[in-house]
Amino acid sequence: TFSAASSLTSPANIEKVLIVILMFASMWSIGIGLILVLNWRRYQLKEKNKVEEDSLERKRRGAEVTKSPAAIREYLVEYVLEIFPAVFRHQSRMHQLVDEICKHHRYLSLFLSKETGASADRHRILKAAQLLTIQTLLMFLLALLYGLQSPADDGSCLSIESQQTCLSRRSPLDSL
Repeated sequence: TFSAASSLTSPANIEKVLIVILMFASMWSIGIGLILVLNWRRYQLKEKNKVEEDSLERKRRGAEVTKSPAAIREYLVEYVLEIFPAVFRHQSRMHQLVDEICKHHRYLSLFLSKETGASADRHRILKAAQLLTIQTLLMFLLALLYGLQSPADDGSCLSIESQQTCLSRRSPLDSL
């Protein structure tokens, strides 16, 4: 791809690398759009997230003030559910597997994570930016190394009479 168009001054040269340019532009457009949507969502849910974050603290204060066994039990149950991992909850193995995949998968966690709150929104935004930069790096490395692994046909095989001699040419990345 780097050697496909030595200079991008003519439409024919641009056409050779158009797929890479379109893929790069669409990836960044979708990525920036996703980050903007996540920021908008974070702004819209700011008040709700604040109420949810204060919920456990209010239950703790309520249990301290009332000293009621029911209030203390409710606070402790919610605290334990928040602190201990999902594997200790009474759910089927399949449900636990799906929950863990949704929470930790590189791409699915952006859309299917059940985590809520401002920190979860921040985490999603950072994860989207991280994925965008990693995919950009991978595209660059693919473009850079593709020319080494699969060199373009330079027409030199036309002057060689035997197929074996033509196929004996090696790339710098081929094993011996």
